[in-house]
Amino acid sequence: NLEELTCLDVAENNLTGTIPSELGHLKVLTVLMLPANKLSGTLPSELGALRRLTNLSLHSNQFIGTLPSEFGYLEVLIALETGENKFTGTIPPELGHLKELTELWLNENEISGTLPSELGTLRRLTHLILRGNQFIGTLPSEFGNLEELIYLSAGENNFTGTIPPELGHLKELTGLWLYKNKLTGTLPSELGALRMLTNLSLYSNQFIGTVPSQLGNLEQLTELDLRENFFTGTIPSELGSVL
Repeated sequence: NLEELTCLDVAENNLTGTIPSELGHLKVLTVLMLPANKLSGTLPSELGALRRLTNLSLHSNQFIGTLPSEFGYLEVLIALETGENKFTGTIPPELGHLKELTELWLNENEISGTLPSELGTLRRLTHLILRGNQFIGTLPSEFGNLEELIYLSAGENNFTGTIPPELGHLKELTGLWLYKNKLTGTLPSELGALRMLTNLSLYSNQFIGTVPSQLGNLEQLTELDLRENFFTGTIPSELGSVL
């Protein structure tokens, strides 16, 4: 009944039960913060009626089920945080409608399937956090369109295939975490174009070939983790200028 409510923040309490579908009546709500509680059940599709919502934080609860496709209606959403729950199913391709989105946190769930290429249309995205799920398939080459991306965290999944060379377009990227997957092939030399990169973590994959000398261009690099792969050849002398 609180139809004039613009912000609802009950973070870090001990709330239980489910999200009432009646929250969908709060047509002027811009901020909904429910993290770090003990909320459970599935997410009501009525949340998709909150067309003015800019921030939706649900992380660190006990939610189950799939992410509603109705989230695609939240076209002014800036941050969507659903990490550390028990969500299953796949990422709805409708999330590609969220053109204002800057942060997408899906970490530590049980989400599976392939990544929809529609995520590559979220041109304002700065944080894409996918780690600790059950994703399969390849990393979409469309991720190369996310030119404002700062963090790409996709470790601890079941990704296969090679690293798309298009990731070399991400000039603002400071962290690239792809560890503990099943990625294969050689490392693209285009990674050497990521001049802002400070963290590159590729351990526990199935990469082959030599370590590209172009990694010596990463002058901001503070962490490079390549262990538990199948690299051959010698360590490029160019790395001596950055490590």
